[in-house]
Amino acid sequence: MSDRPDPRERPPDPAGTRPKVDPDSLLPENADEPRLALGPGEGAELLPELRPAPAAVAPALPPDTEHTPRFQFLLGALLAVGAVALAAAVAIALRPDQVAAPQAGAWSPWQPSASTPLSDIITHVAREYRLPNNRELVAVQPAPLTLKGAPAQIALQQPLSQGGDISLLQGTPIVYQFCGLGRNCRLPPPPSVGRATLLRREALELALYTFRYIGPVDQVVVLLPPTIDQLTRQTEHDILLFERSDLAPLLVRPLYATLAHRRRWVAGAESSPHAGVVRRLTAIYASRATHGASNPCSAPPLRVLNPKLAEPVQSTTSTPPKQGGSTTPLPDLAPLLKSK
Repeated sequence: MSDRPDPRERPPDPAGTRPKVDPDSLLPENADEPRLALGPGEGAELLPELRPAPAAVAPALPPDTEHTPRFQFLLGALLAVGAVALAAAVAIALRPDQVAAPQAGAWSPWQPSASTPLSDIITHVAREYRLPNNRELVAVQPAPLTLKGAPAQIALQQPLSQGGDISLLQGTPIVYQFCGLGRNCRLPPPPSVGRATLLRREALELALYTFRYIGPVDQVVVLLPPTIDQLTRQTEHDILLFERSDLAPLLVRPLYATLAHRRRWVAGAESSPHAGVVRRLTAIYASRATHGASNPCSAPPLRVLNPKLAEPVQSTTSTPPKQGGSTTPLPDLAPLLKSK
């Protein structure tokens, strides 16, 4: 006899798939409430009537105070200023680039008058340079470019190591005479390196002012006070020569960027920050008088300049010297020196 149970005695739902909850108990208690149609044959039934959501209550606005109009006005003004600034910024950004014109006093805080520029420049520069006793370093005056009373020409002679060629300067020169307070325009003893540097600095500043405010001037010649050679005991007349083409870059940058704005004294001149610039831009020449032909009356006399130091002026234009021709006669200095 088998121990297996009789299949007829099995429960009606051995797999447990019969629901344990009566589906009718899940229906709403109110049978009259409309419900959705379960099929096409039962007809459409209405949904429950939708009730509108209650309207949100708007927050109450604070009541106006006595300062409300004032704040509203300030807010409007700020908005207007912001709009104007924005429009200006847009206009500036969209306008074409323009080169700003240099201001009148951008090169130097001081300027000569239009009626007497030469005398104004001489007076202004000379008063800035002082000896240890607070006297002016030298008296400065314009001088004619003459030799033995006749109009002269300036010629440059290269060193023998460079060929020794002679070339005549072209253009219009202006000549300044530096005269010391000693005998025959000499400076009082003792000589010093600082005093020589200060003389060269004064000549350079004088040339810069001349090229900047007086035109047309192509060369500035400065006749230094005579000195005594310690070996030969001969009197020497040294000359400084400045050409516009050499100093042109310094005429578009501020003067005090080249020569520091400070009191011009002999003491400290050699150790000043611009002493190297002064030495590089001021070449000292020795001069001699000669004539262009064997007959002195056939050609104007020449003042031939020979470089004396091994520090020639370093030109920034690399323009070769011009040969031949003659210099333009020195312009009449009377209109430039007339009193105010």
